[in-house]
Amino acid sequence: MSVTENKHLNLITRSIKMAECSEIAVLTSELNKLKKNELIDLILTFKVPMSVTSDILVKYIKKLMVSDKQPVNNEKFHDSYSNLNYCVQCEGSLKKLDQIKCELDTMSKLTFHLEKRTQEQADLIALLKQFKDLNFETNNTPSCSKNSNSTLILNSSHRAQFGSTEDNKNLTKDNNSKDNNPQKNFNEVLKTNIPKQTIKESRYERSTNSEDKNRGNSLYKKRYNNKAIIGSNEIQNKQFKIVPRQGFLHLSRIGNEIKSDDVLNFLKKSAPDINFSCEEWHRNDRVSTYKVSFPMDKINQIYDPAIWPKGAEVRRFQFRQNFQKDTQVTVNI
Repeated sequence: MSVTENKHLNLITRSIKMAECSEIAVLTSELNKLKKNELIDLILTFKVPMSVTSDILVKYIKKLMVSDKQPVNNEKFHDSYSNLNYCVQCEGSLKKLDQIKCELDTMSKLTFHLEKRTQEQADLIALLKQFKDLNFETNNTPSCSKNSNSTLILNSSHRAQFGSTEDNKNLTKDNNSKDNNPQKNFNEVLKTNIPKQTIKESRYERSTNSEDKNRGNSLYKKRYNNKAIIGSNEIQNKQFKIVPRQGFLHLSRIGNEIKSDDVLNFLKKSAPDINFSCEEWHRNDRVSTYKVSFPMDKINQIYDPAIWPKGAEVRRFQFRQNFQKDTQVTVNI
């Protein structure tokens, strides 16, 4: 709030308190009828709004305009103000004026902080723009190298992006000449029909060509398949046995009174051609869960809903979620 606004507000407040008791009731009622913006205009400019019809308030405002132009003796005014008795009827308007004063102070503070924040954002945007331009110039600096003829060759990516059409044609010719060179140092082996699960192994070896001995090591990439294979040779020895692969399912939402033998008997009746095994996994006051194993060659039949009890929930058994971290589990398949 400015000095002029403080001066006007203090003048109105003190004048109401020092007015005669007969005029205080009329002034208080007329001021309470005013809207918030009209009261603010009255404080700032001493202009009477159009909605005011009271002659006492108009006369009172004109007195304030005259007294505002004359110098005020603060000491005498303070002495007279301290000796007055407050009237009960003017307390509402005084509280309203104090509230408006606090709101004006808050608005001025918010305006100051908003202007300061706007200036900080403008400075930050300018700084980020300068940093972006500097980073762009640093990344796009052309890297140069000298060949045997001591001629400068620009970086291929820079030439492809910013070079002219003639430079791009020359770059294509240089790449074709390098690809057709049989004495290139970098040898890369490509294989077809590579499965999805592959592991790449890179190693350096000394080149065996006599012409390439002075050119250092060459990088060879080796790929090998990590996919498991299933044997097909028939076993002649009867003592040599193979354990079939087993799959595991998590059976839940079973009643607490049901046991693992009851579940196993139900599954044998539902699918007699599948060799099930059942193990109780968890039990509480309401439900129990079971770990059910089955041969992997029956996996196409195992997800048939007609095999399992109605309302039961069957899903793949998650070993990582059902075992603790410090427990090591070994499953032989």
